[in-house]
Amino acid sequence: MIPGITAGQMRQAVAPPSAFRVWRVTVTDSLSSDSFKALIAEMVLLSAAGLPLSMAGVAASSSTYGGAFGPDAAFDGNPSTGWSSADLAPLPQWLQITLPTAVEAKGLRLSSGDNSTRAARMPTAFTLEAASTDGAALITKTSALGLAAWGVSETRDFTFS
Repeated sequence: MIPGITAGQMRQAVAPPSAFRVWRVTVTDSLSSDSFKALIAEMVLLSAAGLPLSMAGVAASSSTYGGAFGPDAAFDGNPSTGWSSADLAPLPQWLQITLPTAVEAKGLRLSSGDNSTRAARMPTAFTLEAASTDGAALITKTSALGLAAWGVSETRDFTFS
């Protein structure tokens, strides 16, 4: 017992969740020289062992070019498609997936497009955030600044705790 505190006043500390349903990448910079500033060809969350987790969920984005470049295209396993921000949409732009159940991810895999124009739209700076439910406060899981230019069809893994 803590002096001056009754048993009814004691509260147990609640640990932050380790598994999340909502995952969002916010692109804050890219090397794009055209009017489309953000693109992610493929986004995959990784387990602690570095294995891909299921990405079957509801995709959303801050803006979209549409068609083969809507938010769902970043989770379809096809690097020839991908999410692209809308024409003339300024940075930052975000891409989000809401999964049916919470997952404990320890890594993020991003893949660039299949040509140099699309690769230039990949993030050179981003933040990955997560939330336990849609509408809950986002928690920053990792961020990257000053990433090198992306190559055509390049894949990079980013780990976090």
